[in-house]
Amino acid sequence: MIARSWAALVALIALTTASCAGPGGSRIREDLTLDEALDQLQRIISDTAQAASPRDAWKVAIDIGPSGCEDAEVSPHLFYTWGVTIPVAPGRQPAELLPAVEAHWVERGYEVVRDRLDDLQPELLGHIRGFGFRALAVPDSGQLVISGDTACVPR
Repeated sequence: MIARSWAALVALIALTTASCAGPGGSRIREDLTLDEALDQLQRIISDTAQAASPRDAWKVAIDIGPSGCEDAEVSPHLFYTWGVTIPVAPGRQPAELLPAVEAHWVERGYEVVRDRLDDLQPELLGHIRGFGFRALAVPDSGQLVISGDTACVPR
């Protein structure tokens, strides 16, 4: 029950930061369908999870969408939110996995925002081609959450 509570808490925290917008380029992608965008999102997050902890099993924790993009400029568009949790070995903190996430994203050309690494719940943000990602490390939770949003795509 405690593990489930932590998972729900971490998922909720990750969702409160979710947004279709973000630096790193236009958030609107007319060149993708929602299915294509979701496939890219899942592939990118899965690759990031593997880079952060290749020996540990991760599981889907966030699967929300499609949702409408909210501002008037993008109202006929949708986005999807998806994410995974990665278990952290006993005695380790989730924040210990953030350098591997950052290295993975930098290597692939993401714009990386590091200004939340000193927060009580360290978080790394990444943006590329209208997609936004986050790696959230809630201390003592036993897991790292990697989640993201697709770009806004046509309905």
